[in-house]
Amino acid sequence: MKRGTPEHPKVHALAALLNRPKYAAVGILESLWHFAQEYAQAGDIGRYSDDAIARWVCWDDASTVLVDALVE
Repeated sequence: MKRGTPEHPKVHALAALLNRPKYAAVGILESLWHFAQEYAQAGDIGRYSDDAIARWVCWDDASTVLVDALVE
């Protein structure tokens, strides 16, 4: 993770949108970056379904909630 990421305003916004603590937002982003590095190096993560992305980051709510918040 890039230094300073946990304090970035976008991380705080993601935590608020998901109604989760900041540490959860940081973990989601870190997991998502690892997923993208391994399986979407061209930046084409959208070729995976919302459900697949949610499962990868261990999201336990509706996958659309997660993806909508990430897009926001």
